[in-house]
Amino acid sequence: MTHSTVLTLFLISSQTIIRSRRRRYKDLWLECLLSVNTIQSDYGSSVLIVSTDT
Repeated sequence: MTHSTVLTLFLISSQTIIRSRRRRYKDLWLECLLSVNTIQSDYGSSVLIVSTDT
C-alpha cells in the first residue's frame, strides 16, 4: 500500500464528508489539501483539480 494509495482513499472519504456536511468540513478539507500540496506538490496539484472538478 503506497503513500498515494492512502491519500486516494483519504480523498474518497473526505469527498463523501464534504457532500453530506457543507462548509465546516470543506474548510478542513482545504487545509488538508494545502498539507498534501506541501508534502507532495505534484500529487497535490492533481488533488486540487479533482476536488474543484467535482
